[in-house]
Amino acid sequence: MKQLLYTMIFIVTGFAQAKSQDLIVTAKGDSLNCRISKIHKSNVYFSRITNREIKDSVLPVSQITYYQINYFIGGNCSSSREIKKTEGLPSFGIGINGGMGNLTGKIPDGLSPQEVSYMKKLRRVYCFAADVNFYTYKSSGFGIKYSMMRTKKSIDNELAVNTSTGQIATGLMQDDITIQFIGPSLFECVRLGKSQSFLLSSRLAIGYVAFKNDVILIEDYKRESNTIGGSWDLGFDYLLTKNVAVGINFSTTIARTRDYRVDGTAVNNMNIEFESRENLSRLDIAIGIKGYL
Repeated sequence: MKQLLYTMIFIVTGFAQAKSQDLIVTAKGDSLNCRISKIHKSNVYFSRITNREIKDSVLPVSQITYYQINYFIGGNCSSSREIKKTEGLPSFGIGINGGMGNLTGKIPDGLSPQEVSYMKKLRRVYCFAADVNFYTYKSSGFGIKYSMMRTKKSIDNELAVNTSTGQIATGLMQDDITIQFIGPSLFECVRLGKSQSFLLSSRLAIGYVAFKNDVILIEDYKRESNTIGGSWDLGFDYLLTKNVAVGINFSTTIARTRDYRVDGTAVNNMNIEFESRENLSRLDIAIGIKGYL
């Protein structure tokens, strides 16, 4: 009696699977006729008849080319509804972008209206960035980020005092500022949309910041400084092809100087309060292109 009951259960179950079977095609090219029970972000759970026994199995999505629900109906091949897996990005990527930004440091108090106007214009910068990315998982990984910004402004007939001689003179005032950043980064990138062609990415980096200002204040001199800073990026891209994307990137860099050099001579500002140190922080917006291999 028990044997008859088991046989009937097997026949009914097998008939149900035959009436509504799904298909899984593996990355190796194998086709599995089965019954998909659960589709997870990283795994597909299914059951299939092997040696007259129904066995439950699981495969990582990374090992599946595609799978389809109700592929076989009543023994006939029918395309009912195809469910494609969410694809990850290739293992290596590189990107470049360029745009404009704005220094966020506070304008010093006590300046003339002409100097305030000059400082506001000096805060508007041109920026360039490049990054190299290694995807350790489908949507995340580590990399290296480099960025550079530059701004240059001048004003004539500026009044200046020579701190060595006490002489007062008027002449050209000019700032030619370059700030560079380089450091390791961690990032997350996910695909969006039905076509999976839109990419939303976020990057956090900590690294070395180099500041240089070629100054003219009646006479020429150079101010330089090195410090540690942080950077955070938010990008939105569109895949033109499998390996090329274009998009827009928003970035913020945070850094402050403490010690600096004037024409190579060190000036120590160790006792200056944090709020009074020169602020190198900025906000950028840029457009760029990315390639994936």
